[in-house]
Amino acid sequence: VTEELRREGIAREIIKRIQGMRKDCGLDITDRIVVTVSSNEASDAAVNQFAEYIGNQVLAESVTVCETVDNGQEIDLDGVVLNIAISKV
Repeated sequence: VTEELRREGIAREIIKRIQGMRKDCGLDITDRIVVTVSSNEASDAAVNQFAEYIGNQVLAESVTVCETVDNGQEIDLDGVVLNIAISKV
């Protein structure tokens, strides 16, 4: 697996998890959100490279990587632990 494919896989898994979070929060399909992802050396490059793609797929006005994320949901992507927060705009 190339580095490019690995990053794309991480981005797709993050999209899947965010879509689940949207559903769990009771957001409508058309609701716009803001996404914040905790910084992790193993995923930062993927999130930054595919931020626009992730945003388009989950209707996010922004996808931001931050050192700390408050009130987020912890997810495990094959050993890479991230904290993701979404909020309705």
